[in-house]
Amino acid sequence: MSKLITLLCLFSMLFSSYATAAEPVTEFPYSENFDTTEEEYIPAGWAVEGSTPFAVYPAFDWYGVQAQSGANALVSGYPQTGNRTDVAFSPMFEMKAGVKYTMTVWVMMKNTAQNGRNPGMKITVGTAQTSDAQTTELATDEGECDWKEVTVTFTPETDGQYCFGLWCNSVLSSAGDVFFDTFSVSAEESTPEVTVAELPYSESFDTTAEMEMPSGWAVEGATPFAVYPTSDWYGVQAQSGANALVSGYPQGGNRADVAFSPMFEMKGGVEYTMSVWVMMKNMAQNGRVPSMKITAGLAQVADAQITELASEEGECDWKEVKVKYTPETDGQYCFGLWCTSVLATAGDVYFDTFSVSESNSGEEPAWKAEIPYVETYDDASHYSGKEYLPIGWASTGETPWVTAAIKDKPALSGEYYMVAQSSVLPNRNDIAYSPMLDMKGVKTYTVSMYLYMPGTGSVDPSFKLTAGNGQEVDAQTVTLKEITETAVKDWTKVEADFTPAEDGQYCFAMYACSASAGDGNIAVDNFSVREKDDVLPPTALFYVGNTLNSILYSGSIVFDGQKIKMINMSTDATSYKWTVDNDAVISDDEAAEPEITFPKAGTYTITLQATNEGGTTECQQTFSADIYSLDYDIEDALMTTSESIDHIFQQGDTPAYNEDGEVKDLDTYELYYDFVVGVNPYYRSIAERFELPSDVSLEISSLSVMTNMYSLFINDRGDGTPNDKEKTYRVVIYPDNDGTPDTANVMATKADKLINTFGSAGYYSPVRQSVTFDEPVKVKGSFYVAFEFDDLDLYDETDGRNYRSWIGFDTRCHANKQTTLYVKPEKALPGSDYKVDGKWCKADEFCPSLAGYSFCVMPWVKFYKKETTSIEGVENGDVKLEISADGNNYRVSGLSDGTDVRVYSVSGVQVFAGKAFGGEVVIPADSWNKGIYVINAGGNSVKVLK
Repeated sequence: MSKLITLLCLFSMLFSSYATAAEPVTEFPYSENFDTTEEEYIPAGWAVEGSTPFAVYPAFDWYGVQAQSGANALVSGYPQTGNRTDVAFSPMFEMKAGVKYTMTVWVMMKNTAQNGRNPGMKITVGTAQTSDAQTTELATDEGECDWKEVTVTFTPETDGQYCFGLWCNSVLSSAGDVFFDTFSVSAEESTPEVTVAELPYSESFDTTAEMEMPSGWAVEGATPFAVYPTSDWYGVQAQSGANALVSGYPQGGNRADVAFSPMFEMKGGVEYTMSVWVMMKNMAQNGRVPSMKITAGLAQVADAQITELASEEGECDWKEVKVKYTPETDGQYCFGLWCTSVLATAGDVYFDTFSVSESNSGEEPAWKAEIPYVETYDDASHYSGKEYLPIGWASTGETPWVTAAIKDKPALSGEYYMVAQSSVLPNRNDIAYSPMLDMKGVKTYTVSMYLYMPGTGSVDPSFKLTAGNGQEVDAQTVTLKEITETAVKDWTKVEADFTPAEDGQYCFAMYACSASAGDGNIAVDNFSVREKDDVLPPTALFYVGNTLNSILYSGSIVFDGQKIKMINMSTDATSYKWTVDNDAVISDDEAAEPEITFPKAGTYTITLQATNEGGTTECQQTFSADIYSLDYDIEDALMTTSESIDHIFQQGDTPAYNEDGEVKDLDTYELYYDFVVGVNPYYRSIAERFELPSDVSLEISSLSVMTNMYSLFINDRGDGTPNDKEKTYRVVIYPDNDGTPDTANVMATKADKLINTFGSAGYYSPVRQSVTFDEPVKVKGSFYVAFEFDDLDLYDETDGRNYRSWIGFDTRCHANKQTTLYVKPEKALPGSDYKVDGKWCKADEFCPSLAGYSFCVMPWVKFYKKETTSIEGVENGDVKLEISADGNNYRVSGLSDGTDVRVYSVSGVQVFAGKAFGGEVVIPADSWNKGIYVINAGGNSVKVLK
């Protein structure tokens, strides 16, 4: 036995020396179960110390007990002396200051002698594999026990190497054995570096990806907050822009879900203002109410949010919540935005337009408004970062004005404009005041702006413009403009003159003042003030002309060599300058509406500078083109509108005519049934134009169309009263004839009963239908897809019946206002001077309110590969004759104008005669029989095979 003890001591010395030289463990988690270590040894990197040191043994073979895992365990040495200080050291670990490490080990203590003496153990940590370096005791225990797990944590104060000590510290001799097994060390996941945001700080959530959080923000809770486009996900409007911060789903009970703002460096004793807009909604209408609170604290964890600043319970529309917070000491602080609903399914909590600033900082603004003054609401230098309107502006009312953008309504220029959201209260009086401006007495000034207030299906809004010498109602003494209960469907210029009586500071006030609640959004863009005779810079605005769009490949289709027209919507400009990148070619860079040729697929930046004597403004658009060179057949599905730029009317807003023939395009559901893109008292034939280059050929196999609204009046009484059960409709494909459907050369017709395609029941949500042609329809160049209906029962309400037929299709509007919807009127609108002649026309020629409208019908097509082949070229003196074919036509070029061109069949029959114009002539050959033909031009003859 003395030899064994001596050997173990030698092994201890050897292993301790070896462990000191071993490389430290740098990767976590680390684990050791001792099962691969040879009997009477210790694992690599480990070390031992003491008179009867630890070693690894097969526990059952040596001691008659089972290891905690596998066969081996780490066991205290023999003999069992008194006052033991035997210790096994783990490997050295490379540890980081401030990081929490967790050490777990299983321990068992047994005294088989049953002499009443208790074994003891402890666990330590230190900076070296020596007992003197083990300065921190983590756990201790005394007395026999079966296998049990012991978990301890250790957070070093400084970076360095550390190890753990597993001790046998029994006081009495023959007190038994200490067993250790299944040892592990793990490091707490590193906490991301906390982002400290600068003050003043603002966050609109509009640049954050869906279902994510802004940089520096954090969340906690069972169903955490995230950013969502609220209109798309929840059917409600964000307070500003498209996105808001929304409580998570599902809506559990006793919620403690919180979104933490970034950390801010704050000064003790200094007051800070935090502002956020909040809305709480319960769409289930189950009587349960959502709730929220706002807190402040020292860290982005719930336990650190020790100061409650605000709390509220119950549904509410968007409203601003402002709180003040004064930290006691310098440090980093953040705010918590909570959903604290007690009951499950209590609804959603929304936060938007969050900001933090030092109260009453006393800093002078970097920018100040002066005449001439132009405000586009896009210049960041005009904002302090603390308010929702530019510097110097003010807003009052229950639903104040803010800088924002409404979904599907682009700004007149830039991205943003000033908006007062729809009021939930009648007799609203929400006012935006311009900055105070220095003006001269008896001098006339012109105030100008663009107004958009489309109203709703049932409420027309009101707006007023005034002038006065203060930003308060009583000081606004001069009314300049009033627009009462009138919808303004698109950006419309509002301009007025103001002549102050004396020198001083004056401002202008814009009132959202509708009498009825639910009046819709009211917006103002491009506000300006100038001396009457001054000229302000123009407003630059343009859009790319209409292109086809691929449903399958989600891009704008541009055919190889196709020229795309720019649509210039600038105002007050006298000259223009266009530029475009990536080698695109502009037909005339100083034209008002040039054409651009895009050489390859990709994204292009197009810039327009509009100039007048008052200066120059700029508008920039990006355009992504997918070039179809048609080197091979391409199968695709087409539509004429872009889902990213153009306006898509939702089912509840499907445009329709009211009883006075006015177009209503908001909240029309179950109010109006004479749909613009459908059947109404004025026309029952509609068509969509698909514009293609004249040399592009395709075939149409089928059509898809979304029907938003539909009902069929079926009356089986058989008493001669109206009955639409057997009524039919026709789908017609027309070629183009000088910008209108060519009704004399119909390409295809498909007819069926309405009940077969659209059914007999009314629709409560949009339904997609498909129309398949018996044979593919071959088309070359531009074409029209028309839907033509029988007379349907569109009853006059005076008849006293409460049922009728109606149909309304997916309706869209091009941002560039280039109309692709065509109609065939049978009756003029009330008060219109349109002359009905039984012909097709653009929809906006029939009704100017329909500018830009589109019928979203989708042809499924196959583009044919272009077959342009040089057949033969001959020279005769100065004349060079070239003939090419694209499958249906022959083109003869290199001719002088007026040169006779004739074609003869092989039997000598003349099949074509014409004269060259512009150096060439095109010979239509689609009606020729197959065979050999001779083309004679300018004294030269060429044989061709058809």
